[in-house]
Amino acid sequence: MKKNIKLFSVLALFVMGALFTQSCEKIKDAVSFKVEQDLPDHHFDLDSAATSSKGENLLYQAYYEINIDSVFEANGIDKGKISDGKFKQIIIKVDDSDTQMNFGFLESLSFRLGDSDNAMEAVTIAAATNIKDGDMELIFDVNDDSVDKYLEQDRFYFFVFGKILKPVPVEQLPLLIKSKIEFQVNPLD
Repeated sequence: MKKNIKLFSVLALFVMGALFTQSCEKIKDAVSFKVEQDLPDHHFDLDSAATSSKGENLLYQAYYEINIDSVFEANGIDKGKISDGKFKQIIIKVDDSDTQMNFGFLESLSFRLGDSDNAMEAVTIAAATNIKDGDMELIFDVNDDSVDKYLEQDRFYFFVFGKILKPVPVEQLPLLIKSKIEFQVNPLD
């Protein structure tokens, strides 16, 4: 009889532990939330010298600084963890209405991320293809890869590579990069 009671007690503790663990996960899921955030716009002038040789060339590099603490603060939490970070949108457009300025000199563009300013170690997360003469705005096809490791850093780098067909038809082509990210905030972690 005592063996049955002990066995039943151990089994009951196991079941209660499993239920409690499930309840904690449900609570974490219930208080977590998604955040969509526009990243700062990047204005730059593409120098015609950067497009003088055909093939793939680095056209621009810069970095994003993300202050996750300010995201937490804006949502009323002291600390937490982010997950499921992804770029939702990347757009590059000619920042001038001159009809001579367009993306017809390109075959394709790729948008890459890196931990450092070494472009050769960067990973492609988006591409713009099927570029036509006259296009003044390109919307990148963003892959579904996680960018959590970059968002956990204070600063991460991005690089725009272009496959050049012919030199840009103007000395300086003013461009604007607009981007948006999305991630899950888990306040209890």
